[in-house]
Amino acid sequence: MSLKLTYSSPMASLVLSDSSQLTTSKSYQTKLCIPTPNHIICKNMCLAAVPSDSQNLGQGGLTQEAIKKHDAFQGIKEDDSHCMVDDEGTFGGTFKTFQTFASDWTSCSNISFNRLLKGFRSDSALHKEMLAVLAAITEVIKANGGKESITEYFAALMTTLDACETEESITAVMSLLGMGLKKVPENVMKLKFPETSKTFCDLLGKFAESENSVILRSVRKAAQHAVGSILKGSAIMLVSFPPPHHPAAIHTAKFCIQQVESGGSLGGSTTTLHALAFLQDVLSTFPKAQLKATCECILKMMTLGNLLVTSCSLQALHSLFASKPPTLSMTPTLNGQLIAALYDYQPPTNDIQPTLAWLSVIQEAHINLGRIDLPLCCSTLPRLFSTLTQLWMSEKPEIRNGTTLTLKAVILDCLPLACSPELFPRNEQLLAKMFNTVENGLKYQFNVAWNHVLLVLAAMFETCGATCSKFMLPCLKSLADLRDSYKFSYTNELEYAVGKAVKSMGPEVVLQVIPLQITGEETSYEFKRSWLLPVLRENIDGSSLKFFMQYFLPLATACRYYIK
Repeated sequence: MSLKLTYSSPMASLVLSDSSQLTTSKSYQTKLCIPTPNHIICKNMCLAAVPSDSQNLGQGGLTQEAIKKHDAFQGIKEDDSHCMVDDEGTFGGTFKTFQTFASDWTSCSNISFNRLLKGFRSDSALHKEMLAVLAAITEVIKANGGKESITEYFAALMTTLDACETEESITAVMSLLGMGLKKVPENVMKLKFPETSKTFCDLLGKFAESENSVILRSVRKAAQHAVGSILKGSAIMLVSFPPPHHPAAIHTAKFCIQQVESGGSLGGSTTTLHALAFLQDVLSTFPKAQLKATCECILKMMTLGNLLVTSCSLQALHSLFASKPPTLSMTPTLNGQLIAALYDYQPPTNDIQPTLAWLSVIQEAHINLGRIDLPLCCSTLPRLFSTLTQLWMSEKPEIRNGTTLTLKAVILDCLPLACSPELFPRNEQLLAKMFNTVENGLKYQFNVAWNHVLLVLAAMFETCGATCSKFMLPCLKSLADLRDSYKFSYTNELEYAVGKAVKSMGPEVVLQVIPLQITGEETSYEFKRSWLLPVLRENIDGSSLKFFMQYFLPLATACRYYIK
């Protein structure tokens, strides 16, 4: 059975038909007549309200004390009276309601309104108004043989909304619609979209200057979410061969640029912040020309020196790169230009929050460039390594930690393919330059950050060790000398780095540079390189049995013989 639906104030007509499509018709088999809100209030307000001068609450036998006990049992707190308006967990089915205060006054069994029935507050005028409307609509639906489906409630509520005369009634009906609207069938929404949207737009215009937070709740946020959903999830964008961008993306970009610049002319304003926040969601959907213009506008706003504007601008750019925009919009050239421009906006080295935000953006920018154009990405990495390693000398540990995380993320995301046997000859010089930049962090001037330097070296060994051992071996010797030095503080980090080298290069290569210095004939039992044995045990992976027979077995035999 399918449902034919029309609604017009003050009458809603629901028609059951065997047709599989929703259509409008002048002849109806079943009609559902919804009374006006004034009629509803007169009929039900006396039932829903709790009289202040009487303890008797009607035939249900409830008292004020019983209500308080019920509230305590349900865990109801003194929240805002419109807390259930935006119900993220609504459902379109029906259920058998349990006995609550609200269920004494309505027999509604649609689970979409469960939150009102469970969380009803007798001291809230809005809740009493909502309960009165819901009770009357439920009564009429049942009287006309309805099944209390969400479509029936939708039709009834829209009819009631058209007939509302007071702000209180409109608020109550809109709150109920907010609970069930998400579960109205798609074909019903498509059929009734023109009338529904006109009604809502008329109400938006009527209450534009109102301070009613329920009718106009989160208008800007909802509008931004709607635009983002249209640009990303419209039917034309979900087909097998979608267009490069939504037709509305160009107009959206122009509007955003206008909003950002209008606020920027005043040195930064709330309008600018709202527009930048909106761009976080939709920037990746813009065509190439509009994307470039918008990014230029964002960078221009960062020159204002406003901390909030700069933060929101960086968040917008971070969202752009992290969303992996299509190459038709974000070309490698544009990506590279944005990376070059970001260096001009690097915050002071001891300014924690802006620097961490900048690091996140520069990280995602390089990762995205590596995804779309690896050779160009590799050519930009030496500058990144040179710039970021200087941040290890910052006085702020948060900045040193953020720098390490950024370098590791770029190494693990961008370098594996660049170090492959096929591409290594082309990238060898660049890789050696990057590695030497990190290795310079072992100089004494970076001693406060040696633990971070060792972690980044470990990432380099892990990613590039298999093909880049030629220029990495001198660093391994330096690490062994540091480990052997007196009271070295970062032994765990150093052994972790050497372990990564063993795993990627193999024990044969590492032991040539860092010998165990054990022959089995020693007269002194101070084995300075004994730390290397557990490192080898934990990290040898894929070595040959031949090497074990040639190196470890004779050594073990000599040691055993010496003991005897």
